[in-house]
Amino acid sequence: MTLPNFICIGAQRAGTTWLHDCLNEHPEVYVPEKKELHFFNSNYSKGIEHYATEFERSNPGHRAIGEVTPNYYHDIDALKRIKDTIPDAKIVFIIREPVARSYSHYQLLSTTRCKGLSFQEAMAQVPIISELSLQGKYIKNVLSIFPKNQVLICLYDDLEQKPHDFFKNILCFLGVNEYFTPSVLNERVNRIIFPNLQNAMDKIGLKFVIEMIKKTPIGALIKKKYNESGRKSVSLNQKAYKNVFSSDVTLIEELTGFNLENWR
Repeated sequence: MTLPNFICIGAQRAGTTWLHDCLNEHPEVYVPEKKELHFFNSNYSKGIEHYATEFERSNPGHRAIGEVTPNYYHDIDALKRIKDTIPDAKIVFIIREPVARSYSHYQLLSTTRCKGLSFQEAMAQVPIISELSLQGKYIKNVLSIFPKNQVLICLYDDLEQKPHDFFKNILCFLGVNEYFTPSVLNERVNRIIFPNLQNAMDKIGLKFVIEMIKKTPIGALIKKKYNESGRKSVSLNQKAYKNVFSSDVTLIEELTGFNLENWR
């Protein structure tokens, strides 16, 4: 059986789709076309042999074989299963400023659990939004299970500001050619456009149409406008919510050595 030697575990709304698409282009890296296998949290009962079929198309030229499922980071049972199944696996964990991550999560749920709610109301009424932004808590869990030298914690801030350096750092960690530049390096994927339409198209099996639009110049303009308005909303709420995450940000600094003053 071929099993992965690295897994990106999260965080949700922190660039994992972008990372998957970049890794998918690298000639020395194999990731399944399908992102988010959810084996270690939802499909574990199907057995390791089932999981291994996701990687059977890899070849000896693939020095790094892995998957990206951003739900693993907050599921301690999934993390323990990864450790039991692939004890030497390298773990990649991208973390994001918690208010911005929360707002992006709110946008994702705007037509379902958060329909009709303001961001303020959603923060109060949908606990999962703020809970999954307590990334220090989850880093602590990860480091209690995996040796520190097997874990790479990255900042979404760096992805936004220096995508080439951000990606190179991950490639170095995975032990593959660090000078490879994917075509999607400077693109932003998986941003939300027309959330109501996206959900409607998904329900009737036409989600691929929205995904095609996202990759066009028109889609890029829509995403830019939508996300600029989102950033303004986050900015307005930043001071109001930073205290919610203050102690967790301090914990991240203690665990990683990062200076996250700009998150306060």
